Parts: sequence; C-alpha cells; structure tokens
Amino acid sequence: MPKPSPKIDLAAIPRNRIRAVVARRPARPAPRSRDAYWTSRDALRRLYVAHTLFDGVLTRVVDRIEENEGYGQGLPGMLVCGQPGAGKSTMVKKLRERFLRVEDGVELKLDDGTAAVCDHVPVVFVECPTKPTELSVLTTILKSLGDPLWKNRKRDDALDAVKTFLHYAGTLAIVVDEAQRPTDRKGKLTQGDIATLFQTLHDEGIVVLLFGLGRAQALMVEDSQVERRWSAPIRLAEYAWGDVALSGDDAPESRATFMGLLDAMAGAVTLEWEDGIDFQSEEVAFLFYYASRGVPGLLKKLLLGTVDIAKGDRDQVITRSTLARAFDAEFLRRKPGTALQNPFAASFRVAQPPALPDDNEVLYKAPSPTKKQRQASLTESLTVS
Repeated sequence: MPKPSPKIDLAAIPRNRIRAVVARRPARPAPRSRDAYWTSRDALRRLYVAHTLFDGVLTRVVDRIEENEGYGQGLPGMLVCGQPGAGKSTMVKKLRERFLRVEDGVELKLDDGTAAVCDHVPVVFVECPTKPTELSVLTTILKSLGDPLWKNRKRDDALDAVKTFLHYAGTLAIVVDEAQRPTDRKGKLTQGDIATLFQTLHDEGIVVLLFGLGRAQALMVEDSQVERRWSAPIRLAEYAWGDVALSGDDAPESRATFMGLLDAMAGAVTLEWEDGIDFQSEEVAFLFYYASRGVPGLLKKLLLGTVDIAKGDRDQVITRSTLARAFDAEFLRRKPGTALQNPFAASFRVAQPPALPDDNEVLYKAPSPTKKQRQASLTESLTVS
C-alpha cells in the first residue's frame, strides 16, 4: 500500500499558495429570555417562503454554477437585480447553504514535490466594499478565501494570489453582493477597473454572479464583449396587485402569491391578531400590500416593527392601531403628492401606492464626450470632403 502523502503546515507555504485554516466566528450565546416577542422576531427573520419566481431564478443561478465545472473558460456571468428587499440577500443565503466550504477538501501537489491540502471552496461569497477599488475587491476575495496576507498585498500581487487561490480551491463562481457600489446613483460606472477585473476572472474560468440594484448593469455594459461574458440581467420584481385595488375573486397570480406570503409571515408571529384582521381577505391584504408596495423585505420590516411596538406596550394582541404606529415608525413619509398614506389609519383612502424609487434597472449611460472629442467631432462635421 502506498504511503499517504504528508499533510504539511500550510502557513509555511510561500505567499502565492493558499492556506487551509480559516478563523470562524464563535457561536452567539442564546438570549436569556425567549418570550413571545423574541420568538416572533426570530421566526420572521428566519422565515423563507418559496414561490415560483424566486425558485426559478435560484435554479438558473445554481445551474450556471454547477455547469461551469469542467467547462474551462468560464460560463457567462449573471446579474440578479431588484429593489432593496426583493429577495437578493435571501438568494445569496440560499446559495451559501447549497455550496458549502469543505475544509481540507482538496489535495495539492506543490512544485517542490511535497503534498498539502487546502479547503475546497466551490463558491466564494463577498460583499462589494462601500467605496470599492480594484485592490479592495481583490483583498476582499482573498480574505474570504482565507489568505493570511490579504491586508498586505499590492495590486499585482493580489491579482496573482487570487488566480492561484481560486485554482487551488477548485472555485467555480464568485458571488458579489451589493454589486451596484462601483456605480453612482445616476448609473454611471465610477470604477471601470472593477469591470475589467470581473472580465479577468471570467477568463480564468470563474462565473461572476452579481447581486445588487439595477444600476449594477453598468459593470456588464462596460465590457465590449457583453454577449460572451454576460447573460442578460435577471430582475427580482416586486409583487403586483393589479389595476384595481379590490376585484373580488379574479385576483391575479402575483396578488395571490403576495397574500400567501403575507399569511405565512403573519403566521410566524406568535402574538394574537385583533378580530377583523383576516389575512385571507383581499381588503385586509391590500393594506399590507400598500404599505410594502409588494416588496417582501418591506413587508417583513413592517411586521418586525409591529412586534416592537407591541413589546413596548406589553401587548399580547396586535391591533390596527399597533400596525398604524409601526407604519409611521418604519417608513419615511414623502412630500405631498407622492407620500404614502398610512393604510392602517382611519383616514386611508384606497388607492394604488406611489411607485418605488427607481433603482436604475436600465441604467448604463455612455460617458459624456470630452472637450477634445467634441472639438474633433465639430472639425469633422465642418470639413468638406
């Protein structure tokens, strides 16, 4: 029987080699008191309600990652975009649960003939830094991989290390959350070198998966070979209620799905609900739709705020008054004409809610020409051939 390869100390491997041991955060101690308010909040935070749109997008992303194994050149990247609260972070969480890091999951043969092991990291998960640069994105990836020198690397060294580590770890994809951060609020790309970095990773055989607001599309359009490196953006849209607020039994599928989501979230709250708050009723469900404008994250925010109000009052029953106060506490009121009404107030008049702020779904705008370019264009137009 051949002698097994020795497992060496990876900390002794040169800087351009990966390390297996990654520090993990200690588990949080359990809270001392788990009353109805705590259990309601905890259940709401943990709740996941599957529905066709979300699961369909998740399946497409999972398939893209798994199909990239053995492909060699990197399948096209994807952007999953939508309003804050649309479910992007939930999808990233589901991907984390599916593509787990396997400690000591890869055996390596080093150049000097010795053997080592490193973690198998099929998918690297990072959040784009708040004020990103190419180097800060690279070091964030290195930190996620477990590089002990991630803080000290310069740009070229960091890029070489990322390429080496991804190869050793058997990485198929990189998931970048908050991917809109290299753009400004008008949809202009402010860090073109980050778009180039994503192209480089693609060419190294990595699927780049962006999750963020619609304006993250600028990172894709910057690439002159869009069709090869990127698929069309996938939008997680908010739920729609329909043209008429209350329409009897002919509710559209989106409305029915929203009502199912509301019923599941309300059911996670262990406090009692006042008589008359019937989540199977379209009249009642519309109030929650209006407050959240069909965004799951905003609906959850409202219910969490409602539990907080009830806790402050030590109430065991949630009333419309509780909901009205929670709405005022959790949602900003806009200028007259565009303001949200409080749908739980007695003064509420049934109407469609104002549109959500534009997250620049179709966002990329060509940069304004420079003075030199304008002069050249003018000269060309005035030139008589």
